[in-house]
Amino acid sequence: MPAPSGGGAAKWIGIGVGGGFLAVALSVSMVAFAIGAVSLTVCVVVLRSVWADFTKEH
Repeated sequence: MPAPSGGGAAKWIGIGVGGGFLAVALSVSMVAFAIGAVSLTVCVVVLRSVWADFTKEH
């Protein structure tokens, strides 16, 4: 019967590195989503103000 191979440590190191990259990618995407949400909110507020000024004049 062959002895089990000793690749367990390499597997866990790979899982740790892959998990770290996944966490970084997730956090970067959440920051991008937050920036998009803030930009959309600012755009809506500005357009609402412009629309209010436009309808007040006409």
